[in-house]
Amino acid sequence: MPPGAGAARLVAGTLKVTGRTAKGLHMYPTDRDLAEFAQLGLRYGLLCLAQVQRWADTVIAERAEPPPWAIELATAELNDTIHLLNSVPGKASVGLPLNLLVGLVHRKWRKGDLSIQRVKEIGWQLHLEDQLPQPETGGDWGTVLYCEYEDFEQGYRTAAQMQAAVEEKVTPWAAYEGHLPVWARYPQTC
Repeated sequence: MPPGAGAARLVAGTLKVTGRTAKGLHMYPTDRDLAEFAQLGLRYGLLCLAQVQRWADTVIAERAEPPPWAIELATAELNDTIHLLNSVPGKASVGLPLNLLVGLVHRKWRKGDLSIQRVKEIGWQLHLEDQLPQPETGGDWGTVLYCEYEDFEQGYRTAAQMQAAVEEKVTPWAAYEGHLPVWARYPQTC
């Protein structure tokens, strides 16, 4: 965030801003933020290696002196990728990589690239890894969606109700779609 723009906190998929409205706020993910987002995306099968390599190619093309991690990442095999992403220096912004990930889940859900079951699996895994923000009452969205999906499997919910439940859970992260890097939006060669 530019200096003097007010303070911001990322909470439960929503950008909480003081001193300035969220509408005018610009987020600038750091290399570390994007490295953590890429790791999460690869882990959950929402990004592929080619997309992460396109990020590395962009870093190389845009910088006069590209960092060594970008050069290595551009041609890395999948088994070396996580190690290279871990080598990206810096400190990630609190919550931003996860918010970008759930923004990507929302985007893929909206485009029809993710099934109800797949969103449930991602939410449940995020819950198990204690990645999701805990609401003031009840469980996080991963837990709630998991329970709703069990009801669906047992015939207590319809497909339309489940679609509405997924929408309700991931829509708060819709604002992060606009902050997704181009290489994460379009899986041209996965």
